[in-house]
Amino acid sequence: MKRILTSIWFLALLITIPIIAMLPPVFSKYKITLDSIERKAGVNGTVYFHDLQNDGLLERVESFGAEQNLLAFHCYTENKLYNQFNFPYFYNNGLSRLFFVDADRDGLTDVYGFTMKEDSLFMSWNEPYDTDTEFHTFFVTTIDTRRSNFDVSVAQMEFFDFDGDGNKELVFSVLVGYNWFPRKLFVFHPDTEKLDTSEEFGVHFSALTPFDLGADGNKELLCVGSSADNITPETDVKYHDDRPRLFVFNSNLEPVYPPVEFPPGIASHIYYYFLDESRGEILALYHSYSSENNLTFATKVSLDGNGGDRDTLFFEGDLGKAVQFYRLSENDFILFSSGGRVFYFDRDLKISKTRNLGFISENLIRAAFDLTGNTGLVYFTIDLKNQIHLFLEDLNDEIILKPDLGIDNSAMIAPSPVQNQFMVINSDNVQYYTLNSNPFFWLKYPFYLLVYFVIAYIIWMWQNARSRQLTEKYELQNQVRDLRLKSFRNQLNPHFIFNTFNGVASVIKKGDTEQAYEVFMRFSKMTRTLLDNFDDTLIPFEQEMDLVVNYLELQKFRFKQLFDYEIKVSDHKLNEIQIPRMMVQVHVENAVNHGLISKGGNGLLKVNARLDGEALRITIEDNGIGREQSSKMQRDSKGLGIKTIQSVIDEINAKGKHIIVQEIHDLKDGSGNATGTRIELFIPIKLTDKT
Repeated sequence: MKRILTSIWFLALLITIPIIAMLPPVFSKYKITLDSIERKAGVNGTVYFHDLQNDGLLERVESFGAEQNLLAFHCYTENKLYNQFNFPYFYNNGLSRLFFVDADRDGLTDVYGFTMKEDSLFMSWNEPYDTDTEFHTFFVTTIDTRRSNFDVSVAQMEFFDFDGDGNKELVFSVLVGYNWFPRKLFVFHPDTEKLDTSEEFGVHFSALTPFDLGADGNKELLCVGSSADNITPETDVKYHDDRPRLFVFNSNLEPVYPPVEFPPGIASHIYYYFLDESRGEILALYHSYSSENNLTFATKVSLDGNGGDRDTLFFEGDLGKAVQFYRLSENDFILFSSGGRVFYFDRDLKISKTRNLGFISENLIRAAFDLTGNTGLVYFTIDLKNQIHLFLEDLNDEIILKPDLGIDNSAMIAPSPVQNQFMVINSDNVQYYTLNSNPFFWLKYPFYLLVYFVIAYIIWMWQNARSRQLTEKYELQNQVRDLRLKSFRNQLNPHFIFNTFNGVASVIKKGDTEQAYEVFMRFSKMTRTLLDNFDDTLIPFEQEMDLVVNYLELQKFRFKQLFDYEIKVSDHKLNEIQIPRMMVQVHVENAVNHGLISKGGNGLLKVNARLDGEALRITIEDNGIGREQSSKMQRDSKGLGIKTIQSVIDEINAKGKHIIVQEIHDLKDGSGNATGTRIELFIPIKLTDKT
């Protein structure tokens, strides 16, 4: 197991995975490019694309609140402003939506909008590309303002032949929020400019869907009665808005059946799709996030109320504030939650799979449309960081988009008239993006393999280099150790020991026991110092000098008056500085053995130590015969001491933090004759075993 965990391939895998995770999305299946950014004409407006001239070309229409509090819209032809149109009366934030129908069937699209004048709601329309037309305005209703100022909106308008007379009618509902009235349906007949209304029901109507119940050719209207709970229970209304309901109306705006009721809950919602339109069978999704009734379920409903017990699928857990419900095929559906959970289920209410998107979205999936033409629906949502997540190919491909100008959490995405292009509609700008297949996508896996093998190769190179470095280090350490041992043997060679002991015996015979004792003790101390510090690379300068003095005194005892020596240390504080072991002693030994003794007399050795900046400067100078003459006289010498010291210096200098400098100078007189040798050593005062 250890061999696997430390193998090159496993280590490369551990490094490759996070590197690939951090790579930019160069190899994503799709790529998004920003085409343009356009400022919106005003705030709280919406951008639309419609063929207003019936020529197969789409015009861009943008609604906004204009000066003097008017509802206005711009028409653009080929990206050039055609004209601005101002609706009569006044703008309201909830009434910025426009509706597009060819009500008079002349081939030119009418643009409808709603405005307010005092407490009155008006509907106006005109044909932007009919130069002779003016706005038509029609009074719709009066808004009750006992509880709130004008909290009014019209979110949906359906255009179909409701009464079967061959002419299409406009069917809509006015949402008044905290206002009490009106809460009813409206049907406008463009051909006669007549307005029909239902009775007051006490609920807001939404999700208006025309359908043919019984397949008899007559249209009915299915809609949801909301559950805002804005009207007090004491108010005299037909239905209290404490729960959502499903209503079916005929062309006389009368209920065909009693409404289908769902559990109570403030701000609970119903979403639905038809399973069998002619029989009035639907699949409904109920969602409530209120604290008293946090519940989400899907159920089969018969609108006539004769379906008996409903088949119901409950979705467990907290799904968040909102859900979105889409139909994937005739039999399959998908549910998104703002908590990031996704459920796939069929018309038999069997969950086929689930998924977690991995993030929370206050504004979950906003729209589904075919963007690429061959990948099916594109979904999008906005997370808490205001990043847009695009999901393609059944959520298998996710693209995270960070718009250049930023967005707010009310932003919308909509398809543009250009193929593969979509719009990010923000509060103050519209950003156009194009989605295309990435030609580099199929290079992803070869590239990942290449990254893996490159990293494996780098690790292999590093391990080899490290192995060589360790091998060289161990070889150098062994070499230094061998050289130290050889140097030690050289210093304690039989000739040196024999001459020393003969000298001791001679002085004992002469009766000079004190000198014999002194020589013997110096020999003992020198041997003890060599043995004690044998494995140490660095020793205090004081210990090194004790070794040097003992060695010099022994040599003077052996060779009597052949040479003398002087040692000067500028400050006793230098004694604690760490220096490489035997660095001074070896040079002193060379000076004595190869320079001064060969001179035959009047030899002088000087050792001087002082502080020079951040270094201990040691000068070793002799007046011997010089290196050139010495090498001629001692051809068999291998210079083991010098090699030992140089190996130690190389070992320390290789670490790079503190550098030891060793300089050797040949001294000569004015005629060029050798007069000795000078050694200059510069040792950093901060030298340690680790540097």
